[in-house]
Amino acid sequence: MLFKETLNLAWHDLRAKKGRTMLTMFGIQWGLTSVVMLVGWGVGFQKYFMYEFGKLGEKLIMVYPGRVETGLGGYRAGRRIRLTEKDILALKTTNYPYFEYITPEISPGFLTVKYKSESRSVHTQGVFPQTLEMRNFSVGQGRFINEEDLRQGRRVCFMGANIKNRLFGENKPAVGEYVKVNGIRFAVIGVSRSKGEQLSVWDTLDDDKLLIPFSTAQMLFVGTPYVDRVMVQVTSRVYADQCEETIRKTLAPLHGFLPDDTEALRVFNISEGMTEMERFGKGLQIFLGLVGAITLFIGGVGVMNIMLVAVRERTREIGIRKAVGAKRRHIFLQFLVEALVITFPAGGTGILLGMGLSWLLSQFPLPRFFMAPEVSPMVLLVAFSVMTGVGLFSGTLPAIRAARLHPIDALRYE
Repeated sequence: MLFKETLNLAWHDLRAKKGRTMLTMFGIQWGLTSVVMLVGWGVGFQKYFMYEFGKLGEKLIMVYPGRVETGLGGYRAGRRIRLTEKDILALKTTNYPYFEYITPEISPGFLTVKYKSESRSVHTQGVFPQTLEMRNFSVGQGRFINEEDLRQGRRVCFMGANIKNRLFGENKPAVGEYVKVNGIRFAVIGVSRSKGEQLSVWDTLDDDKLLIPFSTAQMLFVGTPYVDRVMVQVTSRVYADQCEETIRKTLAPLHGFLPDDTEALRVFNISEGMTEMERFGKGLQIFLGLVGAITLFIGGVGVMNIMLVAVRERTREIGIRKAVGAKRRHIFLQFLVEALVITFPAGGTGILLGMGLSWLLSQFPLPRFFMAPEVSPMVLLVAFSVMTGVGLFSGTLPAIRAARLHPIDALRYE
């Protein structure tokens, strides 16, 4: 009953100063909108880049041959490392438990792919069947390269979505048709679902590639035992760093370089990159959240100033209430509730406005690397926690000051 009376009294007092109250509530509302959108942007940024890294293969380690930085055991510095399938076998025979797949890849480069009158220069790669999972390809039509294609060196190809559309058009099916790759006839066995834009860190987009069996590429277009890179998929991102260390230690004695020679093997560890991106994303969320919280606390200072003015204006009222029996806790509760009555409705409106603006932004096509705020339960929890903290912060000091007023001094105040 006491709380209900206090709430009614607080509402009556705030209505008496409508203009001042509305301006103060606007500051709180805008602050909460800022918190929701800024923290949401941090979450959206992290989610976007994690998704983009995932397109490449979230548990993938790519090993490229480099040059030996320092001489070792009679080997000269600056010597070029050349990887072969023997290196693949060496990694597999370590029986290291956290290696899931180990495959080589070769790239004959940009080959001329022709279908009837249409001709394109296409980035072509020789791959293994495991590439489908390792590189997060998804079959849109037909099938992917299989073990029989690899074993028999079949002249078959799997097309990226963009290449298929450029050669065949969007509506004409490509599976079952034949194309010429540098003049050699290949059967189209499958087309990938479009990955769209991605963080292409080493070559073209996956939608712009033509994939053929590794053995076929080696036999028809390369003619050497060397591979361009070794692809390693780990069982879990947790073990990515350990796996990278094992790769270096295994291949170092085979090629005469020190395991810590980072120039001999250039390793792109996507798992490590995703972990770093997670850390960066969380840091960005904290930073943006603090920026929004500062904006909100400025609004909270406004509430506190309004409440301090209210205490001074109503000093005689406080004295009368204390004279007729009101206790300190009653006065304290009245002014604290008034601050919360300002904060929570305004804050709730601000949260809803932030959610609405975030949703509205998500409905429009945005430039690459500019993502709409992501409104998640965590974002709402942060916003509600900050709102509660601001309400308590802005109301506590004025409530304490009001509660400590002595009745006689309050009644003498003019």
